[in-house]
Amino acid sequence: MPRGLIKFASVNSIEKNTKFKFTSRAIGCSVLLTVLVGVLSYLLVTRTDFSITILRTPGLLFQEQPDDKVSNIYDLSIVNKTFEKAEIKLKLENINGSIQIIGKELTIEPQEIVDAKFLIVLPTSEISKMNTPVEIGVYNGNNLIKKVHTSLLGPVKKRKKVETES
Repeated sequence: MPRGLIKFASVNSIEKNTKFKFTSRAIGCSVLLTVLVGVLSYLLVTRTDFSITILRTPGLLFQEQPDDKVSNIYDLSIVNKTFEKAEIKLKLENINGSIQIIGKELTIEPQEIVDAKFLIVLPTSEISKMNTPVEIGVYNGNNLIKKVHTSLLGPVKKRKKVETES
């Protein structure tokens, strides 16, 4: 068989016996394909193992607790994008208080979504303004996954002014 009998060619190039030209259209398509592959690669490399959302439960302000404490209820949603089971723990990072998980402990199976509710309980002495900033550390075992910034609504105690005699 003669060489070049089977090749990628259009009918027009076979009839006119012309060789392949790298046209501006082919260059444009190649550049576009390279950009798309680059963006996809970047998104895959920078993808996190967990997707975490913490929001204060809408419609609720605060609850007064015994021993001069205040609490807020929060909604937690975690997506485990890994192929391993995860034991999630929540800790307050920037303020003295406690977190109480409502329901069972947070154990997430591989490729699973877990929705939960929890309370943040703070002493009223820690509340300096109505929206007190709170930083929650989300841990898988001892490894910090993410720090989430939110706020705690609570009553602000009026401070008495000391009158001085003049």
